[in-house]
Amino acid sequence: MKLIVTSDLHIEKDNDRSCHQLPSILSRYIQSNPSEDYVFAIVGDVSPNNKKLEHYFRLFASVSIPKLFVPGNHDIWSQKRNDDPSTKNVDSLELYQTVLPSICENTGFHYLDKKPFVVNRIGFIGNIGWYDYSFHSSSEPMVSNKLTFIRRDTNQEFSWSEISYSDLTSKELWTMDVHQVPTRISVWNDLYYIKWPLHMDDIHFCNTCYETINQHFLDTFDHIDHLVFMSHHALFEKCIVRYPSYQDEFNNAFRGCKFLGDYIISHPKLRKVIFGHTHEAGIYPLGGDIEAINPYYTPEIPFRVISLPY
Repeated sequence: MKLIVTSDLHIEKDNDRSCHQLPSILSRYIQSNPSEDYVFAIVGDVSPNNKKLEHYFRLFASVSIPKLFVPGNHDIWSQKRNDDPSTKNVDSLELYQTVLPSICENTGFHYLDKKPFVVNRIGFIGNIGWYDYSFHSSSEPMVSNKLTFIRRDTNQEFSWSEISYSDLTSKELWTMDVHQVPTRISVWNDLYYIKWPLHMDDIHFCNTCYETINQHFLDTFDHIDHLVFMSHHALFEKCIVRYPSYQDEFNNAFRGCKFLGDYIISHPKLRKVIFGHTHEAGIYPLGGDIEAINPYYTPEIPFRVISLPY
């Protein structure tokens, strides 16, 4: 069996034209290798526009193999749009739990965050994952121009090593420019578009993800010999690329959640981990024979093909 997988298509950006060729490229690949069994998966960040996402999924109607979907943070961005009045009061949790599952059901995709997929005793378990700031590093990036930062509400100065939990939850990093004017170095756009209900924040959502993953592990354990785990967010330190940049290193706080990775790697039947989000394609050894694979979409390499054991 082979898993064909891709991530981070971002169809609303420059990838739009090439992404729309993916269904036909996928069909041609399958037809050229007809003796194999295939599963296709997208691990997040297709579009924050639900109508566009649903339209895009319908393009895969003629791809007659199992099609799996794990959403990304962009897919649950809550944005009111004039062309769709139904988006007015829909928060990110409702998008995640109700809207996206409905789109998948309508278009022939299997929504892994709701239910695992098992075939030939291979279990595909997937979850958006999330971030709890555990991949923030207190080690200052190797930059040529050292900066002092400010907290925007008070203009209090602090150093990189003094970045606090509340600084990370703000999802913004500020400094003073040479004219002593506040200047924003970085902003993580979930600040504007992830809208949790009142009882929830990023940490609570990580806990919700854990509870779902745990239940899916229990539900499938006796029915599988091999586990392929898919998430959108990176869940392992070895999958995090460290950068010589304040902006990129600040943004690493929003790449994933270590405690979810620690739990997943403990599963005795785990064979592969698939993730996206970082926009850094590659294979990341996690120890033993287990690899984490980021199949980041590019027009040149639109998907990765991964051989799976029976």
